[in-house]
Amino acid sequence: MARVQANTATAKLDTYWSQIRLAKFEVIGMSLVRVISSNNAVVDLPSPHSDCPSLLDALEVYIDQKGKGRLKTYRLAAERSCNYVMGICGNTPLSG
Repeated sequence: MARVQANTATAKLDTYWSQIRLAKFEVIGMSLVRVISSNNAVVDLPSPHSDCPSLLDALEVYIDQKGKGRLKTYRLAAERSCNYVMGICGNTPLSG
């Protein structure tokens, strides 16, 4: 009987938290986007710090630290992902 009550309470809590997550759903980084018109948006990026590493610098460190002993496909996947981001915002510093 206790197990049934616990499962019922768990289901109710899961439903409750799911509703809260959906109600307060935000896209990560959306605070940086400023809508100009219905079809255009501009990204407001903070001014970069001169001593901050760039995306490519971070990629090199990531591959050096995490890619040791892994297949070539691991490095290629990391580079591909980084290239997608750089295609949108360039090789920007990681400040902000």
